[in-house]
Amino acid sequence: MNANLVRTLPIRVRPLPGEGLDSWLETTGARLGVKLGQLVTALSPPRSPSASRANDVTHRWTVLLHASQADFLSAATGTAAADLHAMTLARFDGTALLIDRTRHQINRRRLWGRQRGSRFCPQCLAENGGRWPLSWRLGWSFACLHHQCLLADMCASCGRMQRQRPYAAHCIPRPGLCMNTHAPGAAGPSSERCGFPLSDVRTPQLAPDHPALTLQRTLLLGMDQGRISFGVYGDQPPQVSMVLSDMRSFASRILSFASREDLASLLPTDLLHLHEQAAQHPHRGSTYRRAGFMAPPHAATTAVGLTAAAQILGQSDIHEAGAMLRGLTRTGTDGAQPLMPNDIAPWGGEGTSTTLRSVQLSSLTPRMKATSKLRHRTAAPAPTDPALTSAAEQRAAGMPSMLWTHWALPLTPLRRTSLHTLRMAMPCWLLTSGIAINLKSASALLGTLLENDTLSTTLHELHIGPHWDTVHQALIRLADCLDAYPTPINYQRRRRLDYTELLPKETWIQVCERAGVNRGLERKHRLAQCYLFERLSTLPAVRAPAAYAITDRHLRPKLVEFPRNLTPRLADELDRAGVDFLAPHAPGEPVIWEPPLPLQDLTLTGPDPDSVDIDSLHHLIRSENLSTRQAADRLATTSEVVRYLLTRHPAPPSPSRQRAVGAAAADLKRRLPAARLEELRRTRTLAEIASQFGTNRTMIKKLSKQYDLPDRSHGRPCRHPEVNREGLSEQYLARRRPLPELAREAGMSTSQMSRQAQTCGIPLRRPGGASHAAILQAEARAANAPKVLHPVLTGRHARQRLARYAVAITYDTLTGGRYRPQHGQGAPDQPDRHA
Repeated sequence: MNANLVRTLPIRVRPLPGEGLDSWLETTGARLGVKLGQLVTALSPPRSPSASRANDVTHRWTVLLHASQADFLSAATGTAAADLHAMTLARFDGTALLIDRTRHQINRRRLWGRQRGSRFCPQCLAENGGRWPLSWRLGWSFACLHHQCLLADMCASCGRMQRQRPYAAHCIPRPGLCMNTHAPGAAGPSSERCGFPLSDVRTPQLAPDHPALTLQRTLLLGMDQGRISFGVYGDQPPQVSMVLSDMRSFASRILSFASREDLASLLPTDLLHLHEQAAQHPHRGSTYRRAGFMAPPHAATTAVGLTAAAQILGQSDIHEAGAMLRGLTRTGTDGAQPLMPNDIAPWGGEGTSTTLRSVQLSSLTPRMKATSKLRHRTAAPAPTDPALTSAAEQRAAGMPSMLWTHWALPLTPLRRTSLHTLRMAMPCWLLTSGIAINLKSASALLGTLLENDTLSTTLHELHIGPHWDTVHQALIRLADCLDAYPTPINYQRRRRLDYTELLPKETWIQVCERAGVNRGLERKHRLAQCYLFERLSTLPAVRAPAAYAITDRHLRPKLVEFPRNLTPRLADELDRAGVDFLAPHAPGEPVIWEPPLPLQDLTLTGPDPDSVDIDSLHHLIRSENLSTRQAADRLATTSEVVRYLLTRHPAPPSPSRQRAVGAAAADLKRRLPAARLEELRRTRTLAEIASQFGTNRTMIKKLSKQYDLPDRSHGRPCRHPEVNREGLSEQYLARRRPLPELAREAGMSTSQMSRQAQTCGIPLRRPGGASHAAILQAEARAANAPKVLHPVLTGRHARQRLARYAVAITYDTLTGGRYRPQHGQGAPDQPDRHA
């Protein structure tokens, strides 16, 4: 812009600090003695609105100045353009209000933006000659910090708010006087003005340390500095606009639904009394309907809403703030139904912070169910709304199906619920922490397939117990840890692997040989497979492949006690087999992984594994040969702790047992050289050789391997003389002699004789008591007796039954005395009670 084309004012007025642009223009017009329209025309760039629209121009300029307008005004008045921009409401755009810059309009429904109208301090107007600070136009201004009083809302004469309409363009400004017309809505040069001295309006005084004044100071300073930090916001507050939106949200709720008792608990008595007085004198012509929806018309109402909101948000902790808000959330808008998280979501509206939502959720915590508390993380420092269900997939990939034992043990307050059940239930609860997923879906995603009733019932028992908060906080910390740091194991992939070929028999034999332990029967192999299956997949053993799954209820306790049989070498070899199994599917993943346990500051309810002395545990297991339950009783802990410690720190074999086994092996090797053992193996089974030398079959097999003798599968006999079919049929079928007796005579085992009989086509009697030698002999003796007596004379203990019967018939009854018939009488005597 060419400065030579701008006509400067003959008299220039310096703006006051914080003064509004319209007030400065009115003061300048008063000093020059010109009408406001003439002044605006002189200060407007070319092609600007006419003087008849000058009053609207001053209003638009007070909201926002364009760069060209600011440059023209600066050249005409000698005031820097930056100072002119600071005199407009655009200075507070994005903090205390929102401006539509294309339309020069303020959003009245956000941040209590005030398009028109202003409060004022009569004493300030008296001291500065009727000049208006810009901050008085904000919906957040309700008190004067300099004079420690509430701002005035209206003129004492006409009863209307100031600056609802721009100053008349056809009038010479008169600062400090009411510029409203006497008749509402009147306009034109002939309209009579109120002209009441605004400095004569009386306003309520407040104590210097009044909470309303403290809050007003905080808000004005925060809007100037761009930072409002107090209470629940801590050291990292959000944007000023968010803090103000939070306060507006709570203030609206308080003004709409709080009872007098609620307000009395949050506010000073004098402020509450001023609020009640203001409610009895509404503004003339005010369109104000819903309390708090837009900027309240009364300074006292604004002070009440914001001061009460500040009392809630000013608490040092979100949960303390939620407790204060709880009284305002006890009923819905109809005063009947209790409010729930979805009901209070619209309170905040657009632009509020997450802190506001956290306080709202905390206020509803006592009325939430356990699952809702898990989803909203109500035990966290800041409760939140749950994330989308899609987040469950990502977290589940880093979670085992059964919670890590070192996490589950300290969190087992339910004595009636087993640790095994809790280990399956807690991951489902953990998965719902902060995520919108139900327990049934969480169980299916993790593969535990616990019944929904079991999950819900166990959670309910925990929820109503005294340790709920501790367990909930621990689950939240673990969820945060899993979300923040990637786990080295993809548990979702582990759950989906095919474990049918896990630890085959050949591998199991090699594991036992390298570990120096007895591989035992097939049952021990199945137990080892289930143990390694749980360790790798984190699924319960009932989910193992059918080839080795433990379905027999008698074997389940054996699986629970399997850690007792572990030795350090066996545990390492099993983990080595697990690594080999995982290599094609998950290379580089460890067999197991456990996250750290950051729960030192929590009052844990379960047993502490670190309090158990490992050496004492090993002594009880190996030297005293105690069960896990017996060892737990001796160590004043639980059997779950003992089994967990034996898994992490397997008990080494007893030294005395190792020495005894070594001495026995050396003695056997001395008594049974290689040539002798090879000769015996040609005609005898390993069990028969072991019986001859007073040892067991495993020792003979180990010695055979040391001598590099060929292995005989299943230990079957080499050769035995053939059995004559007719002779075997005569002895077994006709004479009914038992197989063990015939086998001893033939120099073979019972199983070998049984196979010979099957080869000869001789039907075998069913096993059990009917084939015992005593029964067969009784049947032979009864062969010549009458057929009617066969049921009495055959079977087990036939002779004893007959002897007892012979004694029993000498008594008249089963409980009476002996029968003694007298001569000539058929009736018995009275029973002899001493017989």
